[in-house]
Amino acid sequence: MAALCTNRPEGFGPVSTITSPLPTQCFFDTVVVPLPTWLYLLSIPALWALTPRRSRDSRRRPPRASWASTWRAQWKRLALFAAYYFVVGVLALMQSVEVVSLAKARLGVGLLPFAYAGLLAAAALQATDGAFRRVRGYWAASSAFWVAGAAVTGLKIAGVVGLGLTGPLAREDGPYGTRHQFTDLVILGAFYVLAIVAEVGVVVVRRRGRSSEVDDDVVELRSEFDWK
Repeated sequence: MAALCTNRPEGFGPVSTITSPLPTQCFFDTVVVPLPTWLYLLSIPALWALTPRRSRDSRRRPPRASWASTWRAQWKRLALFAAYYFVVGVLALMQSVEVVSLAKARLGVGLLPFAYAGLLAAAALQATDGAFRRVRGYWAASSAFWVAGAAVTGLKIAGVVGLGLTGPLAREDGPYGTRHQFTDLVILGAFYVLAIVAEVGVVVVRRRGRSSEVDDDVVELRSEFDWK
């Protein structure tokens, strides 16, 4: 593991002697940061297995035109989805900035690139509504993933601050000083928080849309019985 993060002020750790009781930066990048992604990816097949077979095998008819699917409602929904994927895109971008910067500084990137797998899985599940509703509760797993990402990033920020934004461990003469890394991590953490908000927002919009479809079906059935 230590080979994945070379030229760090400390070894693999796990506990830092500089920022105790926090882990070393190497332990952060190889174990702590990838951990939410590991748990998230493992939760997806577990949720699929727990989803009732009847729910997985169900097929819904194509939605009809209704007042709930007017252009105004569709515009709001598209705007929310665009915001969601914008947030995920920024998370991928900021993760790339940190990976590239650490590589240029020859500090090693640990297992940071593994975070892309979690971002891709979250985007895919949202785009397919949990693989067409075959993974019940996927949004809860995604929300937990964003919360864990924000928490881990916050801890890593504390670790970077513990190294010092100025001084002998600040890498001020190098291509990626702790001050720059601090800024990148703050942006990353902020967008993890926005991802939580976006995830909940999309879930609320989807559930309202489903409720509208059910209401339309009830009205249609009542009208048919009244006609008969």
